[in-house]
Amino acid sequence: MIPLARAQQAMAYRLLHRPVLHSRTPTSPLFIQYRSLQLPPIQTLNPKALTKSDFRDLSKKYSLSSPGHYFHYFHMKPKSYVSFPDKTTGFLYYWTHSDLPATAGQVRFRLTSANDPSLFKSGSDLLKPDGLPWAIPLAKLLGSGSGYVQILLDDGLVSKDLIRSKYFHLYEKLRLRTNSLLVESPDDVFPLSFPRSALTISAASSDGAAQVLMRLEDQPWVEDPKLAEPGKRG
Repeated sequence: MIPLARAQQAMAYRLLHRPVLHSRTPTSPLFIQYRSLQLPPIQTLNPKALTKSDFRDLSKKYSLSSPGHYFHYFHMKPKSYVSFPDKTTGFLYYWTHSDLPATAGQVRFRLTSANDPSLFKSGSDLLKPDGLPWAIPLAKLLGSGSGYVQILLDDGLVSKDLIRSKYFHLYEKLRLRTNSLLVESPDDVFPLSFPRSALTISAASSDGAAQVLMRLEDQPWVEDPKLAEPGKRG
């Protein structure tokens, strides 16, 4: 006959070492799933053709990685970068404006709370700490060798003639910064976001390019409802 104490000890041993036959991993919130899983590549940058698989969560990351390059959110000084804000979830897309030339195109990030492309229109564009829209200019995409260029070509959003145009050839020849403004004639238009105190423009000529500094802080600006709001199309 087994003593009671030994019987209780044996039962406890069996309970502690009972194999787990079934386990279930709790479902993670949406933002955790999109940060931890290996996501499929972005298929399109056309805002009218987005799918759930194009949804991205960049919260607290220091850069956006793309085939062949990394794009940072914001830098305070050389080699000192600021991470993307919390709740930076949404879709990358190609932004253009009917009043601007095709060379002024940009990749922007439209904020949405879920991976539903129908939320795109009601969302707003991600802004930088200085209040300007976060964007990757087309000139920067071409200079970086990013895989996004091929996506733009496949989408029909840009053409080979555009990316091989004289405009971008001048960018490379003059070694301009990718966020530089380049005009080829006095009639050229270009994107400009406020507030800002100054603007440097590179004016191309047959001899090269001359830089013109425009100071804007003392100018009387009148609010115009027709102007585009930050991150919105006019």
